Amino acid sequence: RDHDPPITPAGAAAAAAVARALAARGWLPDLVLASDAARSRQTLAAMAEAVPALGAAPAFFRGALYTAAALDGQTAPALAAALEEAAGGGGGEESEADAAAAASSSPSSPPLAPSPSTVLALGHNKGWEEAASALAGCAVRLEAATAALLEATGGGGEDGGGGGAGADALLPTWQAALAGGEGDWTLVGLVSGADA
Repeated sequence: RDHDPPITPAGAAAAAAVARALAARGWLPDLVLASDAARSRQTLAAMAEAVPALGAAPAFFRGALYTAAALDGQTAPALAAALEEAAGGGGGEESEADAAAAASSSPSSPPLAPSPSTVLALGHNKGWEEAASALAGCAVRLEAATAALLEATGGGGEDGGGGGAGADALLPTWQAALAGGEGDWTLVGLVSGADA
């Protein structure tokens, strides 16, 4: 099954390079939303080994994010639901696998920040590329070990939805944007493990 293969040594090295590049740009997450595939967990572990601060963010591993990536147009709504769930707003139904994963998600991580300003969404193509393209409003090509740096730029409060917005302003902007609503996103750049 595609769900089970581990990350390759080259993949782990590329993930570490992406982590270092994200840290150099100041893009350290205070929340991680990830597929529950073995290689997603291993990718995050490789990133956290390279940049220990990445391991401090609460991580939520969800089977729904793995499944949605294979379905046309479903990844962004699945990310919106996972974000809502992670932020304590419910988030709808959870599979038995997701409920078990929730019980074991980052048990040593600190509690979720009340207004996470940076979220690392870790998963698989084709859905992640599709979601990044929809959010950015342009074609975004995501090769293996590539991060799309997207910034909410509208409808999010006094600073336009950036890092300083409160939870009530920031989270609805993310949810609206991820659900194809009113949120406004800018593609700041791409970081690739091959380039970093």
